[in-house]
Amino acid sequence: MKLLPEEVDESKKIHKLKALVSLVLLCMFLWWAHTSSLFFHPHSAEDLHRWVDSFGAWGALVYIGLYISRPVLLIPSIFFNLSSGILFGPWFGILYLLIGGLGSAWSFFLFGRLSSNKESKLQRYGGKWGKRLDSYLSTENSFMRMLWLRMVPIFPYDPVSLVAGCSSMKPGVYTLATLVGMLPGAIAYNVFSANFLSGYGIWLGVAMLAAAFGIPMVWWYFGGERKAF
Repeated sequence: MKLLPEEVDESKKIHKLKALVSLVLLCMFLWWAHTSSLFFHPHSAEDLHRWVDSFGAWGALVYIGLYISRPVLLIPSIFFNLSSGILFGPWFGILYLLIGGLGSAWSFFLFGRLSSNKESKLQRYGGKWGKRLDSYLSTENSFMRMLWLRMVPIFPYDPVSLVAGCSSMKPGVYTLATLVGMLPGAIAYNVFSANFLSGYGIWLGVAMLAAAFGIPMVWWYFGGERKAF
């Protein structure tokens, strides 16, 4: 049955009110989580390193769980990236960083995907840039494009995850592209952090970080993919 214009307007007002209330509640929860003494709030990678290390054999699970909860606790991802190699060594550090980073990316992806009105959420959180990104990802070549977004450092990690959730991208494609895209940075961060305290091979780590993020950036900019975006 077709709704009358007055009913349509009323329905839009109710929808906007629900969206506003949801946003206010979300902001209140994030503020509480960020300020409450019940949650851990590191101010540096060293703070995170000491706290996770205090759990001994359970440190790996604590690190992964905290990384996945990072969006709620508003902890910068760089703290986790720089701590994994020091805490767990280069090999396990890479593994745990990838697991935690993927879980964190999926929390944003699900927030965008589990919505009754994805267009409204995309407009609210992404604006014009979000629509442009949505159009960029909604193609048959979505895997390669998601891979570019993960490897080129100018694209913010969390907003990309949210927009991907609002897009038509398949979860499997998103997961694989995110993992592959995270791998070069995970290796470089772990080599850098694992050698930072000893001082040996630190310049190798710096060079790997520059290569992991610099090469994709140059390739994306001069290789033609920039024009597709």
